[in-house]
Amino acid sequence: MLPMRPRVRLVHRFERGDQRMIELCLASLWHWTQRDDCSDTNMSIGYWHASRVYATVGLAGEAMRYATLCLEASNRPNVPTFYAGYAYEALARAAHVAGHLDAAREHLTESRAIAHGLTEPSHKKQLLADLDTLAHSLGAT
Repeated sequence: MLPMRPRVRLVHRFERGDQRMIELCLASLWHWTQRDDCSDTNMSIGYWHASRVYATVGLAGEAMRYATLCLEASNRPNVPTFYAGYAYEALARAAHVAGHLDAAREHLTESRAIAHGLTEPSHKKQLLADLDTLAHSLGAT
């Protein structure tokens, strides 16, 4: 068994790690906005990434905010449908973190519908695998 002091340090390291993860993610998003070749697809990915980081650290409000931005970017005409599937995955994950399980299941259902309509097999497989992981934590099938 570890002495108490190192455990406390480990907890503080994780808290600093969470903050660092948020900072790096937002820095990456900001850098994309500074590029002349930044596309709606890039922004969709950046917003999804931010939502995922915030969900991972348990900040449901920020996770939902960036998931909503992700959906807005993903619904633009020049963005492939695959990204809308991940936007709904982000909304489901954020709702789950917030404890809104019915909303999480609804977003999961939206994302699954998009995934089943994808024609690129690798995209469909990737999205469905991620959705299965989320569904398991929601107790959904």
